[in-house]
Amino acid sequence: MAGLATRSRLLPVIALALSFGSSSQVLAQDWVEWSESQGGNGHLYGLTDVAGEWSEAEAEAVAAGWHLATINDAAENQWIFDTFAQPSNIWIGLYHDRQASSYSEPGGGWKWISGEAVGYTNWISGEPNNDHGAEHWAQMKGSASVWDSEWHDVSDQSTLRGVIELPGTVQTNTVFLRDGGSLNEIPINAGSHWITVEPGGAINGTVNVETFNTMGSGAIAPLGYTVTWGNRATQPVESYPWIGTDTRNYAINIAKTAPDTPGDYYIVIAFAGRYDIDQVMSGTFAGATTVWNDGNDLGWDWNTSQYQQAQAEGKVTHDLWKPPDGFIVRDTAATWVGVYVGGDTCDEDGDGFCPADGDCNDANAAVHPGARERCDNLDNDCDGQIDEGLQCDCPVELCGICLTPAGLSVLGICGMKMRRRKKSRDKRILSQPERQPAGECGVHRMVAMLNQRGR
Repeated sequence: MAGLATRSRLLPVIALALSFGSSSQVLAQDWVEWSESQGGNGHLYGLTDVAGEWSEAEAEAVAAGWHLATINDAAENQWIFDTFAQPSNIWIGLYHDRQASSYSEPGGGWKWISGEAVGYTNWISGEPNNDHGAEHWAQMKGSASVWDSEWHDVSDQSTLRGVIELPGTVQTNTVFLRDGGSLNEIPINAGSHWITVEPGGAINGTVNVETFNTMGSGAIAPLGYTVTWGNRATQPVESYPWIGTDTRNYAINIAKTAPDTPGDYYIVIAFAGRYDIDQVMSGTFAGATTVWNDGNDLGWDWNTSQYQQAQAEGKVTHDLWKPPDGFIVRDTAATWVGVYVGGDTCDEDGDGFCPADGDCNDANAAVHPGARERCDNLDNDCDGQIDEGLQCDCPVELCGICLTPAGLSVLGICGMKMRRRKKSRDKRILSQPERQPAGECGVHRMVAMLNQRGR
């Protein structure tokens, strides 16, 4: 198949040149679902990032996870036209297979690149006609044409954007810390990702990570790390210039010297579909000149929410520099290890959370992510709200329960629980209190009235 042979030859270069974000694909915010409630198939559709030849558009679609769109009926054709062909012509996934047994000029041997059978077509009257002797790829006419939404065979040299179709949900690249690694003999994994070093001290060891790479096998995806001290342009280290697809495990060898100034710092580990690790860490689009210190360098310019996202989701949403468009929002697969320089611990109040983990008051052990909210005019759970979900203007509060005259039928007992024991067929009474294990105050209810049957 001539069209497919061309695509296979171009894929290693094309997928690299067109890759972006963390997954070399139009990311979730750019996909449009043709939902079942609209009469659709539930698939996701999106335009290729740049205009190119049909084979280039298909290469980007493969890197995204599937193919250029297959159109099975008039409703799907109209929806794609309304959504994407305004006003420009677009590539669809139909090509002329000149090696097929059914091949003939100009109409025999047309196939969908997805492998689905060709049933519905919407050719302009008189098309396909192979007018110039090399028209083996199909485009949908845009709204600027008198043949809007109809199809036309053209050569692969035409420069258009293509509409990608994904049969399922969008998967993005991720990287997570895994067991087995250590820095300065301190275990590093998803649950233990901070080390403490003296100013100017050595940082040596290996960090184990698990990557999930959704890009095509031809897309270059460098994996490496950087640190948030020193010269940001010279700190990145490329550990692997090209990682494998799907789920893989890698060991990242770390060798750095801690900064002389005490504080919290980070070792950021990431990969993306870019030419090299400098483009990954600087947040620069593949093919563009690497630009540092422009407000989107990985780790250096993250806020607390981005650090939390990287640990929880294995990726970070950030600005990507893409000339001539400027900054665009994309995801990059990233995680990190924290480095506390010049003290015993970054967790000053001993509650198990460092500021980078979202502890909004590291001087108060009652304040950290997931803490129980209390009537103390503080944001105990660090969610940006104070005393939410509580009735704090009440006469008596016991273990988080407001005891008002209307609510005295329910009594809170700290550290104790009551259980019911069957006394007879006609009534149940409460047993003696049973002490709970030590720990967070448990709030339980004592029912003031016996539940009696037959009265």
